[in-house]
Amino acid sequence: MTTTSVASLLSILLVSAAGCKHGPSACADVSAEGAKKAGIVLPDSHVCKDDGIVATLEFPNAKKGEVPALYSKKLVGDGYTEQKLDEHISMFTKGDSLAAFVTSGDASQQKDMPFAVIRYCSTRACVTETQKLADAFKDAKAQVK
Repeated sequence: MTTTSVASLLSILLVSAAGCKHGPSACADVSAEGAKKAGIVLPDSHVCKDDGIVATLEFPNAKKGEVPALYSKKLVGDGYTEQKLDEHISMFTKGDSLAAFVTSGDASQQKDMPFAVIRYCSTRACVTETQKLADAFKDAKAQVK
């Protein structure tokens, strides 16, 4: 192998690796007391971020497309009512004082791993504002059609 071919091979490897997503290792768990109390931390999920109203979770063992069904099964089983807004977006409410707006995806820009970003709350005012978010999403989607 000549020096030129070795250099070419190295440049090809570097260029191809530069656009790769990170491997499928999940984020380190944060304490997530709010998310745990709200019941949105599912088995085999990792809580990457939780600020008390929005949580981000990763699911290293979930199959692509599986996360919405996992939340539907869990939250509907816990007595929530589901409004399915999109194949990856659902609004869950329980009475007028509990809400979870779940947005999920099969891969982020950083990782090839299913994830969910969830706005959750337990006050009437927050539930009203979260419902407005869901309504605005429905309206925007209807205008696109």
